[in-house]
Amino acid sequence: MNKNLIWPIFLSVISISVVAFTSLLSIDLYRYYQLKCAVPVEHMEASISQLAVNRYCVELNYLYQVNTSKYSRNQKLNKTIYKNAWLANKEAKNLEESPVYVWYNPHKPQLGVVNKAFPYKRLFSTSVLYAVFLYFCFLGRFILKRI
Repeated sequence: MNKNLIWPIFLSVISISVVAFTSLLSIDLYRYYQLKCAVPVEHMEASISQLAVNRYCVELNYLYQVNTSKYSRNQKLNKTIYKNAWLANKEAKNLEESPVYVWYNPHKPQLGVVNKAFPYKRLFSTSVLYAVFLYFCFLGRFILKRI
């Protein structure tokens, strides 16, 4: 009996991808839910950082206080990439003028971040990958029943 090895290899590759994406999603969700408390920033300096040619982001140096301890952090806001320095500089000035909060883990307050964002993109990608995996699993069963 001649068995086709392409189908199990294909399903193995998809299942490894599903496991990898699920692991990355779990790490992102863990990091997101660890940031439970927020405090206002005491002092903040915003500057721009050039990532590549015509790619800029805002870089923040900020100081915050949790209970009696003060913490200083440096963070690049890589989620928004600007094509020119003028626009990045304008956003840096807007950030300095607006009230900014630091999200931190109560057990490790030195790990504070300014932008706490839910990983929607990774959740969507993982869901689509699960759907593709289940589709091909059911397609394989359907084809085996027909043969």
